[in-house]
Amino acid sequence: MKAPSITSSSKTLYMRKPVSLEKALRANLDKTLIELIQNGEELTITDPVFHDASLSLVVNFLDVAVEEEEAAAVE
Repeated sequence: MKAPSITSSSKTLYMRKPVSLEKALRANLDKTLIELIQNGEELTITDPVFHDASLSLVVNFLDVAVEEEEAAAVE
């Protein structure tokens, strides 16, 4: 990929352009996915190499730590 942008069903995780948005979202690159999205959330990845297409995938975490973090978020 040349300049990927990633959005979830609830927010923008990273965008290369415009520069101001890339700068604001750059800190997300150091975070884990579990810090950024909910279990079962859909991610959409766009990139100039895809031309007019995008890649969409649903992320399902399979870990006890995920369940603990989700439970803590509800409390």
